[in-house]
Amino acid sequence: MSGSHDLVSRVVAGDNKLLVQLAADGVMPLPPEHLIPLQVHLAGSADADIVARASDRLVSYDVQFLVDFIETTATLEVVSYLARHSPHPSVIEAALRRRDLPSSTLAEVAEAADEGIQEIVLLRQDLIVEHPDVLQALERNPRITSFTRRRIAEIRRDVLGMPDGAPSEEVQAPTEAADADLLEVDEAAVAEAIEQARSLPSDGEVDEQTGLSEGQIRALSVAVRLRLARGATRTLRGILVRDSNPLIAVAVLRYSAITESEIELVAKSRSVIEEVLMAIANDREWMKKYRVVHNLICNPRTPPGVAVRLLPRLSIRDLNQLRFDRGVSDAVRQSARRMHETKTK
Repeated sequence: MSGSHDLVSRVVAGDNKLLVQLAADGVMPLPPEHLIPLQVHLAGSADADIVARASDRLVSYDVQFLVDFIETTATLEVVSYLARHSPHPSVIEAALRRRDLPSSTLAEVAEAADEGIQEIVLLRQDLIVEHPDVLQALERNPRITSFTRRRIAEIRRDVLGMPDGAPSEEVQAPTEAADADLLEVDEAAVAEAIEQARSLPSDGEVDEQTGLSEGQIRALSVAVRLRLARGATRTLRGILVRDSNPLIAVAVLRYSAITESEIELVAKSRSVIEEVLMAIANDREWMKKYRVVHNLICNPRTPPGVAVRLLPRLSIRDLNQLRFDRGVSDAVRQSARRMHETKTK
């Protein structure tokens, strides 16, 4: 090993131009733990030719070799260099997962990261807690996605305890317009509509409060169905939350005394529309319930972006199971794999 150190010293000294070129080209008889740090050093030299030679060689190494090297023996200087300069997502991901990664490197990568790498940056909440400027770097990224913006807002609110920022682009529950519609229909009009619906063919589950079947309820006007959502029975809640109209389905979550056990079932249901699942994911109280979060993530109808942003809340055991679950999207499964690896390091 002393010979290796002597050779490295001679290259660093720079007295022998040919020797420096050979090192930059990676054709010097040195083990990787000495050669690669030397090439990183040369990539920062003042000689443009040497910089080009070293840089080209560093990005041409086998991807899996570099990943293994980062995970085992790479120095922080090498890890930072590869995180900032490698064209290979797997190499960048391995570098960003290093527990001793400097926050300055994470911030620099964040400022130019593509969509996939932005997701990896957001997983490093351990560094973000101590260095919130990483989030500012992400916001300066010209390629920042709407999903990343939402996650930044959530991390600031839920992890850093900062006030809510600008409203997100997520679907909200019915607002004043829906309230107005609910009030427009009086009890007499509702009773008349229910009576007329009784003459229609009966189909599906029957609600004990109205005496109508699911098919008859779906034949009611939007205004009447909205009015029924207020104070609905458990059976009626189960019918209306599966309504194809987002205004009605989400109104059930807002205007009726829906229970935690029901929310768990709805979060797991493949019969509800996306807006219902997103409304559940946007509710802070429901997101404190582990089974609700778990069911949302595992539901293939949940938008992948919503499921991925909830992944940090899962236990290591559930992350391990999810990374092999073919019932969820590739994005969720791969994100679960990365997060499991990060949490178990």
